[in-house]
Amino acid sequence: MSLLISCDKDSKEMGGCLNEQSDNYNPLAVTDSGDCIPWNRKYEGDYSFKQLCQSGSSTVFDVYCVGGFKNDEILLKRKSDNSLFITLICTSKLEFVIPKQQTITSTNIIEVEGEGKYNESSKEITFNYSLLSILFGTTADCDVKLVRK
Repeated sequence: MSLLISCDKDSKEMGGCLNEQSDNYNPLAVTDSGDCIPWNRKYEGDYSFKQLCQSGSSTVFDVYCVGGFKNDEILLKRKSDNSLFITLICTSKLEFVIPKQQTITSTNIIEVEGEGKYNESSKEITFNYSLLSILFGTTADCDVKLVRK
């Protein structure tokens, strides 16, 4: 058995991602290699949107796009016109809240608030929220599933 120990200052130190919040964090890395992948990029992509509300109505919308990250925010946008639908605020790498906010659809102004999660294996975003139709004065509890295309 032999053991090789080097105190040479010029020896290569193990490089890798040193940001613990990144998906490719390397706890063994000594130097930052600059290749950290922001953890919230896992959400990025195009999704089909299916909504089931308390009233029993099921709505399938256009493809939605997740992107435009800013700190812990994830923006859910309509793919057809790139307009903002809702903003999700991440509370962990796989969970988020939907703070109370208003969004405009082609036929309504709605107020949403809720919470959800991301399933890494199925690449699905699911959330529930309370919906208030400003124009019609109705409320509903809705469950939404976004499936990665």
